[in-house]
Amino acid sequence: MCFYGNCRSHTCENCKPKMVVCPHCGGKTLLLMNQCIYCKQTVPDEAKQDAVAAWYARQAELRQREAKSK
Repeated sequence: MCFYGNCRSHTCENCKPKMVVCPHCGGKTLLLMNQCIYCKQTVPDEAKQDAVAAWYARQAELRQREAKSK
C-alpha cells in the first residue's frame, strides 16, 4: 500500500521512482527490469539514472509549487 492511498505500488511514482523510458522503443518499463518489456533490448544504466534524476527534479518542483500556494 502506498503512502498516498489506494494506488498500485508497482506503477505509482508518488513515493519513489519506478519507471524508465526505453531509449530503443520509447516504452515505459520498471526500473528494476534489465530488459524492456516491449522490445526486449537492454535498458542502459544511464537511462535508469536519468529517470531517477528526473523524478527527483519533478518532486522538488512539486514541493516548491506547494510551498508557494500556502
